[in-house]
Amino acid sequence: MKLYQASLRVGDYDGALARLRQLGFLLPNPAAHFCRALALALAGRPADAERWLRESLRWPERRPGVPRERRLCLLAHELTELGRHAEAEECFHQAINTGDITGNSQSGLSELRLAQGNLEEALTLSRQAIEIAKRRATRRVAPIYYATQAQILALLGRGEEAQVSISVALAGRENEDLAASRSGIGWRAGSALLALGRNAEAYEQFRGGYQADPGGKYGRRCREELDKAGVEVGVPACPPPIRPRLFRGWWPGTKKTTAAG
Repeated sequence: MKLYQASLRVGDYDGALARLRQLGFLLPNPAAHFCRALALALAGRPADAERWLRESLRWPERRPGVPRERRLCLLAHELTELGRHAEAEECFHQAINTGDITGNSQSGLSELRLAQGNLEEALTLSRQAIEIAKRRATRRVAPIYYATQAQILALLGRGEEAQVSISVALAGRENEDLAASRSGIGWRAGSALLALGRNAEAYEQFRGGYQADPGGKYGRRCREELDKAGVEVGVPACPPPIRPRLFRGWWPGTKKTTAAG
């Protein structure tokens, strides 16, 4: 699993999937299906990710693996990507009712409302996501929550508040393990800056987002924005050699974070 995680961390999604094929006979099937779906999701293949997530959710809950609420939340994100908003919303609420205490489902609902153009409700849900994350034992809020909030605020014309959220998101970006997370922050922050009319700064964020994860879904979105503007994308940095390293987050076989704090 460490080599799978290392491949995922640097945006080598084909490598991550290959590692899973090698380890398939060792992993509990629900966990293997989720890990495969996660790599596919970050690579921008939502239909394939959905298939593996639904397969994972068919397994009895007594099987060891990834918590059901996490699988439901990722499925909801992929349904959002596919434009199936009603199904996505139902899935996010199922994740919350099943025990999601991370704020990820509320953040996903915020992204869904943003995609639907319901900005006020999107902002309310974004704030809920941040407050829920702060109540966890670690009190850590994922920087992407602030980046999404910045984009919503920018579209609402609330530039000063948007800048605060941008600053918080960018300050936390380099502490993110996943190339996809750093790329997603760049895309959201760039989108916020673009909405504020700060195009040169936006393109810098898009360029950084692309270079962080050129093969991922957010990297491709950043590339599309740069291509539309006729801006040079630059050369993606070569990923570092893959060495085993554990994520800070929860993975199969590690202790699940409780609701304390």
